[in-house]
Amino acid sequence: MGSHGRFSNRQWIYPLYVGVEAEAVRTPTVVFVSPPPATKHDPPPTVAATSTTVQNTLKARVVVDSDGIHVFEWLPPRRTTR
Repeated sequence: MGSHGRFSNRQWIYPLYVGVEAEAVRTPTVVFVSPPPATKHDPPPTVAATSTTVQNTLKARVVVDSDGIHVFEWLPPRRTTR
């Protein structure tokens, strides 16, 4: 899976639906990009659950909500590592 467009030059890019493992938080701002649920790898219930968790549990700010694409910006609390 590749990353294209404005996110392709990011230093760290991780798939959002890999499972329940946690990734290290390496920057003061984390951007989550949720693609439209159109493939077998991104079924609609998975995309909806992930977007809900990012927005409601992490309290990430919605940057884009258009045409099935959701982009969230999360400012992790200080000393957050995962």
